[in-house]
Amino acid sequence: NRAYVDLTRQEVADNYVLAGYGQMGLDTPVLMADIAVGVWQTLPMDVNLLASPKFVTQNTTNNSMAFDIEGIWNLSLKISLTFDEVNAGRTLQLRFYNITTATAGLVVFVEGVGRNTSVGGFSFSVIYQSLEINSGDEIVLQISGLDIFTTVTSVGSVWGSSHVSEAKFL
Repeated sequence: NRAYVDLTRQEVADNYVLAGYGQMGLDTPVLMADIAVGVWQTLPMDVNLLASPKFVTQNTTNNSMAFDIEGIWNLSLKISLTFDEVNAGRTLQLRFYNITTATAGLVVFVEGVGRNTSVGGFSFSVIYQSLEINSGDEIVLQISGLDIFTTVTSVGSVWGSSHVSEAKFL
């Protein structure tokens, strides 16, 4: 019975999460506004590092990435900034921001910058959950500080995503 075979195949396929991936970055340094306490600004992205992303929309015009299917995503970030050094330690902040719904992520990531240092940033991986209701929403990376940073240049970034695949029935 052909209909039964087709139905069984679909039921089996529905039990697995799809693979997905995308990656974008900043190749050409960009002068940014000074980082001020409590003021968030979007980090620039100018290059799609994967020519054929899967279930991810890379948008360098908006500096955003959209996850086109729900699920758990592993996000890997490397953000490099230069700025004027000062004789005191300072703190940078990073968050995900949904520009489609104008809402900030719940977690703010914090990174310390040592005294007399003119380079800083973030480098880490984090698990991110995209719900079905948010599929296709554009997400950007935003930076702020608990201290002031002047003459800020974003000198290079990489933002990659991969969908964590697992059997739904486990």
